[in-house]
Amino acid sequence: MTVEIIESTTEQYPNDYQIISGGRDSMSWTEWQDMFIDEYKLYWEVLKQYIIDQNLIGKTGEWQDNKLFKFSDGKTFGFTWRGWGDFMAAIVDKGENYMKYYMG
Repeated sequence: MTVEIIESTTEQYPNDYQIISGGRDSMSWTEWQDMFIDEYKLYWEVLKQYIIDQNLIGKTGEWQDNKLFKFSDGKTFGFTWRGWGDFMAAIVDKGENYMKYYMG
């Protein structure tokens, strides 16, 4: 499975995309993964590896605004700024919360 970043506007959003929200206290990668059904865990692993491979560690919610992550099977996810902050903090896994990766 692969993933690509889609720059989007409201008019271009696919009908079936899903938004991941957040704003939680710090979580490990495993704790973050455990918030989701098993079906989603592969998507998060693929997206995590993409973020690492593309040297995007540390990017903020502000950076990912109007971006969607489309997977090769057609599944598409977006994040709120807080949701992205949770995701990034879990990837980094140093006990930080979403605020570290919220704006910047």
